[in-house]
Amino acid sequence: GSSGAIFAATDAGVQRSGDQGASWQPAGLSNLRIASLVFSGSRLFAGTYGNGIYASNDNGVAWTQTGGSANGLANPNVVALTLGADGTSLSAGTDGGGVYRSLNGGASWTAVNNDLPPTLNVYSFAVSGGKLYAGSIYGVFLSEDNGAKWTQLNAGLLDIYATSLAVSGQTLIAGTRIGGIFTSQIP
Repeated sequence: GSSGAIFAATDAGVQRSGDQGASWQPAGLSNLRIASLVFSGSRLFAGTYGNGIYASNDNGVAWTQTGGSANGLANPNVVALTLGADGTSLSAGTDGGGVYRSLNGGASWTAVNNDLPPTLNVYSFAVSGGKLYAGSIYGVFLSEDNGAKWTQLNAGLLDIYATSLAVSGQTLIAGTRIGGIFTSQIP
């Protein structure tokens, strides 16, 4: 975080550590199941399972809902959050509702599911340059335009249930449910 703190998403809210994880204190949303966290500048966003997205401007002291049905986030089960490939937009992956994008710091959300299977479970994101990768129940999808269009990238994945994604240099790493870890070179 902006204060040097470490934050953890738990089934009982957000936790914060100021001593590299030696001790932890509650940092809000204790009655919610937190599935994902991401910083955008000095704002911390928390994706919840069942209650949309919340934001904090003060390292978890106070939270306000910034993603819900009232502002376009139709699916409240947010299991993945990331900054978009442009470094400012936010992308939210949901359990059963695909991908949503916010271009205004979470004030409004739009589904960006063109070319994606309906009711897609999206579990993780990775960003490399202008590329946004989404890990899902149906494998890995790539967007080079912040979610406007998607392409499936499953060549070589023996298990397409991609639960986690990471980028290291020019390598995309996919963790799968039962098939292990797979790597792919980023063109």
